[in-house]
Amino acid sequence: MEHEYIKGLVSIVTPCYNTGALLHRLFDSILEQDYPHIEMYAINDGSTDNTEEVIKSYIPRFKERGYSLECMTQPNGGQSSALNNGLKCIKGEFFVWPDSDDYFSSPQSISQYVDILSSDEGIAVVRCLPTYIDEATLTPIKTLEWNDAYHSNDQFLNCLYCENFFWGAGNYMVRMEAFDKANPEREIYVEKKAGQNWQILLPALYNKKCKTLKESLFCILERTGSHCRADGDSFEKQLDRFACYDRTVINTLEKMSISIEEKKAYLKKVARLSHQRDLLL
Repeated sequence: MEHEYIKGLVSIVTPCYNTGALLHRLFDSILEQDYPHIEMYAINDGSTDNTEEVIKSYIPRFKERGYSLECMTQPNGGQSSALNNGLKCIKGEFFVWPDSDDYFSSPQSISQYVDILSSDEGIAVVRCLPTYIDEATLTPIKTLEWNDAYHSNDQFLNCLYCENFFWGAGNYMVRMEAFDKANPEREIYVEKKAGQNWQILLPALYNKKCKTLKESLFCILERTGSHCRADGDSFEKQLDRFACYDRTVINTLEKMSISIEEKKAYLKKVARLSHQRDLLL
């Protein structure tokens, strides 16, 4: 499948579920950006609060700023389902997918990402060290510390095996041409609890370079009860969560346009690592 991109356009897709009280921080941080070319799709994932009203209230403000904001609504299906639908709509050369409760911490965040990607076509992913924010006080808890492993331009295997790798959504930006080369159908795994980050980053990082900025340009809210921040889960829930992670990685690899031999080798190691982790649990 061939895709056309609007040069210089940054596409943003954000799944939104019952975050009407929090969305304003993300939207305001986007409106404060100094980068001129942004389109955004906010996916209302079956919210039961005022999420959709908040999204629609920002549409004229985005238009006044010279940006576009579209509200898409779907039955509750989870972040990966929302992102899967949003991927079909985007037209940008570059893509970022912040969570609805997080936000950009600098007006130059997006322009700094774009400057890096525009400087070298071999770079497919740019990322920054995120700052984690306390849910109750909105004060910084910590900024992720630098690890020398982050300096490497080759992060595909680190991402695949979750070794010396850090996660996030809005602290990453990808070049859509690189993603589409590995996943031309723009179809990702949509199990309700499946995380979306592996599914975007693995195709984008495959045989491409990643640039890591030491500066923090993005804030991640530490929310209790978040499916990806469930350190206090019971043993059974941990097993379920890890099994979902395994299915997500396996399905992502299966969809990628790579050789059968290479795919088999990756899947074999993923299965071995999963077995070793289960033994430790």
